[in-house]
Amino acid sequence: MEKGPIDLGAVAVTDAYDLDATYVIHAAAMPHYGDGRATEQSIRDATRRSLEKADELDCESIVIPILGTGAAGFEFRDGARLVCEEIWNYDPSTITDARDRLFRRRI
Repeated sequence: MEKGPIDLGAVAVTDAYDLDATYVIHAAAMPHYGDGRATEQSIRDATRRSLEKADELDCESIVIPILGTGAAGFEFRDGARLVCEEIWNYDPSTITDARDRLFRRRI
């Protein structure tokens, strides 16, 4: 990979190609070693660094999925709380709209 692998909690930026965005900020919330499970700290770090990178890129908005859940093994509700807390506590310089993205499976 040209941009990876990236360290746990770190981010990498790519072009958004056909998406309705300028960038995609990829955040490493789960390790590629050990048991592969996300931790509270890895979710917080990945979320905060995503926000920081968006500010660095002069983005006005960002949408962040609930990192570390699903395959990474972190409980969805707890992961959502962590992501939302990091968004709420972040003091942006250019971001005026930060949202979480709740992915739900249709049953």
